Formats: sequence, structure tokens, C-alpha cells
Amino acid sequence: MYDSNAYNDDIPYVIRQNDRKFVIIPYSFDTNDMRFDGNNGFVQGDDFNTYCKESFNQLLSETDDGSLRMMSIGLHPRIIGRPGRIKGLEDFIKHIKTYQNVWIPTRIDIAKHCLEKDLFNFFWLNLWHIFWGVMIKFCLRSIQFDSVLLWMLNYWTFKMKGIKND
Repeated sequence: MYDSNAYNDDIPYVIRQNDRKFVIIPYSFDTNDMRFDGNNGFVQGDDFNTYCKESFNQLLSETDDGSLRMMSIGLHPRIIGRPGRIKGLEDFIKHIKTYQNVWIPTRIDIAKHCLEKDLFNFFWLNLWHIFWGVMIKFCLRSIQFDSVLLWMLNYWTFKMKGIKND
């Protein structure tokens, strides 16, 4: 029904696989409790809370025009569940619950919703991911990887926003 191990997008999308719809749900490393482990990450629970709040507030401000946004938060009980960290998550949840137009679903809820409402079922997006995979294979063999990558990003950014790029 779904996979949540993709790092290539910020919103879910539906692909067809063997004549069945399959939801790809993005996963994020920046709003992830794994940043408590290792250097340059979260130190205290409030670090997690502050970063997640700032990310959430930015994404929420981007919905003023009716756009949809999703914030993926990676949580692992053995990490966020530590006594010095859990309050950061509790405070963040309190913050987002103060907004009426916010949905806090599980991954399975997101997948079911996308399939039931036929959301994010973009033909061009399926082509984009196929094309992108082919281009990466091609570019890895090419010295001009950076220029092709930049062209790809610019082309699809303009294409998705409906901007003419002559």
C-alpha cells in the first residue's frame, strides 16, 4: 500500500506498480530524532521542539495560497523516548494542536487518504521519477553531472510552476 523510505520529495505521491496504486510517503532526516545521535544534531529536547516548530511554522505559512504541505517527523521510541528528550516532542505536539487546519496522521492514514481521495496521482510525476532514475544512471557516467543535474532541477522547477523557460 505504501513505502516511506523515499527522500526525493516533500509530499506523498502515488505510483502504479503492476496495475496497482502504491503511495510513496517521504521521509525526512532534518525533523528526525536520529539527530540526537551524532555530531551537529539535537542536544536537548527543546532543540528538537524548536527546530520542528520553526519548520512547521514555515510550512504552514506556505499554505496561505491553498497549497498543501506535509511535515514528516521520524520518531524512534529508544531515542525520543528518553527522559530528557520526550518533553520536546510533547511541547511540539501541543504547539501544532493549537491549529485547526492541521492533520496529524500515521503513515497508513496518509496512504489510505491518498488512495481514497485519489490525491497526488500525477502522470507527469511518475514520468519524472522514471526519467530522473535514468538520468542519474546516465549522469554518473558523465563528467558533466553537475550541469545536467542543475538543468534537470531548473527544467522541472519551471515546468511544475508553469513558468516558460526559453
